[in-house]
Amino acid sequence: MGNTTVACVKNLRNNQKCVCYVDGTVEIFNGNTLQKSFKLSNLYDTYINDVEQIDDSVLLIGTRSQGVYELDLQSGIRPFDAPNLVNKNCSYLYKDNFENIWIGHSYGGVTLCLSNTYN
Repeated sequence: MGNTTVACVKNLRNNQKCVCYVDGTVEIFNGNTLQKSFKLSNLYDTYINDVEQIDDSVLLIGTRSQGVYELDLQSGIRPFDAPNLVNKNCSYLYKDNFENIWIGHSYGGVTLCLSNTYN
């Protein structure tokens, strides 16, 4: 398990859980067994605010001041290309029934990523 304070926990599909720590560590558990661990590296202030599952193997990670990252459970972490991102203070992530991604920002504002712009 991570060595710092838990920032958020998200229930995922297939009896999995995602635990994120304030130091940028992301851990995926199946039941109580750690399956994978990732680290948002080389970032200043990697505090993770929210996680949203996009499909069975992809998560979006919203950070306090570094924007949004895409975590592919097979290949790792990369920045999420969100056109017109209001700011990099991403507090909430939500995927609607039309596959659109909504990003709520600290200090006001919402970014909408239509499904045909990020796939």
